[in-house]
Amino acid sequence: MIPVLIPFKQVGVFVLGQDIIQYLDEFEFEVREMSEEGVAPSINYTFSNPEMTLFVSDGKLTL
Repeated sequence: MIPVLIPFKQVGVFVLGQDIIQYLDEFEFEVREMSEEGVAPSINYTFSNPEMTLFVSDGKLTL
């Protein structure tokens, strides 16, 4: 799958603002890091297929 970016809406099948938990059973991923230094702490989920990193804050996809 080649992810298509729709700015401010979605990246491939990942819809911004949705709960990340709904995607975790469907895709292989690794949790890369947790940043507490930013304004809004985020967790980075790195997916292998499609190859991309998504940022999650408070359980919601941010990008």
